[in-house]
Amino acid sequence: MCGKKAEVFCLASAGFVEDDWRLDEFTHFSNVTALPDSLKVILKKQAPRYYLDYTRQRGSCYFMNHCRCGTKLADFYLHNNPEGAFYPVSEQQAKQLILCEMELSETVEIAATIVVNDIDLIEVNAKREQC
Repeated sequence: MCGKKAEVFCLASAGFVEDDWRLDEFTHFSNVTALPDSLKVILKKQAPRYYLDYTRQRGSCYFMNHCRCGTKLADFYLHNNPEGAFYPVSEQQAKQLILCEMELSETVEIAATIVVNDIDLIEVNAKREQC
């Protein structure tokens, strides 16, 4: 890795439905393995370094962040380690995040892991922008 700061991205939602279970709270997702083409088009423009790639550690592909130098930035470290990009442990860290809000005209189905690490810190403190 080049050692420079990398801009990273993850998908989040104001709520979701899984089978018969509904959650109307902010959450974000890691280990995204499948997305509809309509969302892939948006991501290619909004987050060009977030794309489907293979990882030997998992032996499979998922949508992951990449540094400008091409290094893969694994979701585990971004989502599961305290002080990782998407696991802030203080208001100050959460205020460094930007929520890029999009209105989608359709229901979006994704295959991913639900992340619930201090989501209130992110929802309450992150900056918000329209995309």
